[in-house]
Amino acid sequence: MSSGVFFDSLFAELQELRSKGLTSELFAKSLAQLAVQKISEPALIAFWGIPAANQAQLRFYAESNSSYPWAEQLASQEHSTFLSNAIQSNRQVGPESLAWKSAVLLAMTTPVICDNRIWGILEILFLKNAQSTNTQLCEGLLSILRCEMENAKTTHELQLKKTVVGESESCHLIATRLLRCSEFSNLTFQLAHDAREFLGCDRASVLSIVQPKARLEATSGVDTIDRKAASVTAMQALIETVAATGENHRYPLLDVNQPPQLIDACEKYADVSQAKSFEVHLLKPPPSDSPSDPVSKPLPDLLGALLVESFHTPDFHSDTDKIHRLIPLGSSAFTSAWRIAAKNRSWLPSGWTRMTQGLPQGWGRHSRNRSTTWALAMGSLLAAGAFPLPVTVRCEGQLQPILRRDLYAPADGDVVSVDFQHDDWVEPNQKLLVLSSRALDLEQQKIEGELQTTEKRLLAVLSERLENNSDSETNIRSAGQIAAEEQELQELRTSLRKQIEIIRKQQRSLSLTAPIGGRILTWDPQHLLLNRPIQRGQLLTTIADTQGDWILELKVQGRNVSKLIAKAPHPKNPLDVRYTLATLPKESYRAKLTELAARVDWDPEFKESLLAMAPTLNLPEANVRPGIKVIASIHCGWNPIGLTWLSEIYNSLKTWLWL
Repeated sequence: MSSGVFFDSLFAELQELRSKGLTSELFAKSLAQLAVQKISEPALIAFWGIPAANQAQLRFYAESNSSYPWAEQLASQEHSTFLSNAIQSNRQVGPESLAWKSAVLLAMTTPVICDNRIWGILEILFLKNAQSTNTQLCEGLLSILRCEMENAKTTHELQLKKTVVGESESCHLIATRLLRCSEFSNLTFQLAHDAREFLGCDRASVLSIVQPKARLEATSGVDTIDRKAASVTAMQALIETVAATGENHRYPLLDVNQPPQLIDACEKYADVSQAKSFEVHLLKPPPSDSPSDPVSKPLPDLLGALLVESFHTPDFHSDTDKIHRLIPLGSSAFTSAWRIAAKNRSWLPSGWTRMTQGLPQGWGRHSRNRSTTWALAMGSLLAAGAFPLPVTVRCEGQLQPILRRDLYAPADGDVVSVDFQHDDWVEPNQKLLVLSSRALDLEQQKIEGELQTTEKRLLAVLSERLENNSDSETNIRSAGQIAAEEQELQELRTSLRKQIEIIRKQQRSLSLTAPIGGRILTWDPQHLLLNRPIQRGQLLTTIADTQGDWILELKVQGRNVSKLIAKAPHPKNPLDVRYTLATLPKESYRAKLTELAARVDWDPEFKESLLAMAPTLNLPEANVRPGIKVIASIHCGWNPIGLTWLSEIYNSLKTWLWL
């Protein structure tokens, strides 16, 4: 290969290599491998780094002939002497002959300089040839490689400097925003949002730690936190487990010898949150931080935690430099918040601070008139235990006729006739719909054609048997075959007739009739169904007996579920229900709750819900439509007024503080 063709081919592939965005050293290694493959003679390109004291260290090398003992040549004393002289000369050296066993090698070196300092030594070794083509080609190749490596290294250094400057500016902005946050809730939300943007993760969450408990304070991109959600509970359990170890952790775990409690907590949270990987960084007070007031409350060992998650990358790693910059900012912000909470006589930087504010001075001390105070207290206790208060469960639901039927399509097909309108009254077994099924029609035609063919073949066999009157041996065997064929055709005819009868029965079922007497509830059935294709099992219409008995279908939600289950109704002892219609809010009506669902369903808004059935005792004379909304109150007995109020207050406080 000529030098011109060699360098043209090298430059063409060099452009493609530049577009890959490789690091400086990886680019240099790829370029060396690309260049050495184009040299026809055995050759080696090596790069020696010079970290300190002019001591060369082999960073990488590329060879065109792996069978040649290049490693032994690089380790020889003669080559070491040549390389030391090249480093001290600080300029291009060679070509210089190196004897190796029966061969003679030519070695050439050139320094690679970046920012006025030597980054390393680039070297080419090749077999000595009588022609000068290889020497000129290697000299040009060495110059090209040196220039490309210097450009790649300079570009990489500039990018690193820009990144460091940008990270410093970002950290300064984050610190400024955190210092401007006057409330703890704003501080945690700002930290979570900035952590997500700065680290480049999918989601970041900030939790406060009051050992052994952890509390989720903020999540990036989320305005409100549902503390009853399974993901929040699993996250808080994970942080509590990690806080017990006192060290940062990441998932998937790099060390399989971790405690089983930590492994279970990580896997449980990964299953609930659908995160591919996450990291937990603990926020600890700065070592140099000490309270200016000796009476001030000492700082705990852990203030909070930062949870960084990725939903798409299983091997996500936060940048170490960014983490080392961000975590001290978060720790300092938490320390300041803790100092403010300590001054307000609060041990938790959220929730409890509000409870300790607004109380009058001297609250809780004995009053001057102790007898009056004790009398009022005892009177209140007696009144709370003596006077009963009705226990009611409020819920919503629908008013429906007890007798309702849905009409479904028995097969795939088209609706060819609709013989009713919306709000029509239909009688039992009255024809409502007529369907047609092309598949059944085609199947019937096919089987009828096969039946006609079978009957013709059977007549032909009977004619052949009557004409066969000879007694020869051949005719006797033919008569046996004819009898067998006749028996087979008769069985086939019987089977085809049964199939036709089944198809006709299916076609008769395409004419749908009313299962009960009642009113049509489907709106505009002509436009909805006529001449439209339907599928088997599709709902066609609903019929309800509006002249019969009606029932309340109620849905009890939230904490009312436990109240109703505690007073579960019995057929002999139903619960009283009073309800109003959404269209007639001024009038109230009565019903009896007789049945509860056998299971509690999960509702995304109220968390748990229970279905209940209550037959009505009286109905308004007009304005009643199936499915109308009702607001009901279920009477569940009587409780002392004190027990009722205290239970409500306890449940509210428990939900607000802990759940």
